[in-house]
Amino acid sequence: MLELINDILDFSKMEAGKMALECINFNAKKLVGEIFKTHSYFADEKGLDFNYTVSSSIPKYLLGDPNRLKQILNNLIGNAIKFTNSGEVNLSIKKNKISKDSVELKFSVSDTGIGISAKEQQKLFKTFSQVDSSVTRKYGGTGLGLVISHQLVEIMGGQMFV
Repeated sequence: MLELINDILDFSKMEAGKMALECINFNAKKLVGEIFKTHSYFADEKGLDFNYTVSSSIPKYLLGDPNRLKQILNNLIGNAIKFTNSGEVNLSIKKNKISKDSVELKFSVSDTGIGISAKEQQKLFKTFSQVDSSVTRKYGGTGLGLVISHQLVEIMGGQMFV
């Protein structure tokens, strides 16, 4: 219930243009390691292979909002594990571009889960739209996580796609 309330509050803040992001130094590899550790238990419980790779070219410290990045990755990895009954879930982080003032990273989450048809993919990041209500009934969830994650990524100057 707390997760649902937090999602609604985040969504409301974004809709009102009041979402504030932190801009602090954080250790990206350590953050990803913590996220991996959190989800390893759930992947192991389902018998899934769960792996992550972080490119060695990524700077040790980044400037940004580690809590919002963690929120996004937790949502994506949680969904991947939730919708994967056998096989694997993988997270990879690579450097896309680097300039004097910024680093652009590419985060990829892949899985061998149930999949989403091309037609249904169009619904993924739309507010109050779910791919398939029968899937939601079977697996649970509100459908807000991807919308919030998508909007957070855009606020951070990135893009999210499937």
